[in-house]
Parts: sequence; structure tokens; C-alpha cells
Amino acid sequence: MGRKRVFEPVVTTMIAADRANHAECIFFKVSYGFELDNPNAVFKVQMVGDGYIKGRQAPSYGDNDFDKIIKIREILKQRFESMDKRLRDIEISEEEIEQLL
Repeated sequence: MGRKRVFEPVVTTMIAADRANHAECIFFKVSYGFELDNPNAVFKVQMVGDGYIKGRQAPSYGDNDFDKIIKIREILKQRFESMDKRLRDIEISEEEIEQLL
């Protein structure tokens, strides 16, 4: 039996991290969802390296990454607010996010 996830994203996207600060294998997973069965939504940014979430590593952002993440937060929040909250792991492609920025 697998572990219950602490964070369950409803809507999420992956964006490449600024290559000036991070290796090519590093991405940010930016999400809106729920933690620990709490009914209050949370916004979460996780670092991903080589396809795995770096759960114990705090994300670090260059200025361009941070500014982009703040804009993405608004896009995801709008999408989240209009969605059925029973859904999970709805991914918006990086290409679609880029068009909305």
C-alpha cells in the first residue's frame, strides 16, 4: 500500500528554471491544491530535478524565475477557482502558460 500524498494538486504546471542559476534538469512545479485533507487551498512551488520532486530542498529562484512564478500563480488561481475541486493533477502545459503570460 502506498503512502498518502501530503499535497494533492488540483491544477499544476511545470516551468524550466533559469539556466543561469540551475542545471538543465531543474524545473519548478507550480500548483494550486490541498494539503493533508485541509479544505483550504494552498499555492505550492516545488523544485523538480531529473523528474523527481526535491521534497526536502527549498526552491531557490533567480529574479526572472520569481517574477514568472508570481504571474503563473494568478493564472493557476483563476483556473483553480473555476474548476471542480474533486479533480486532481490537471496539468497546464508550459506552452499554454507562456501564451497566457
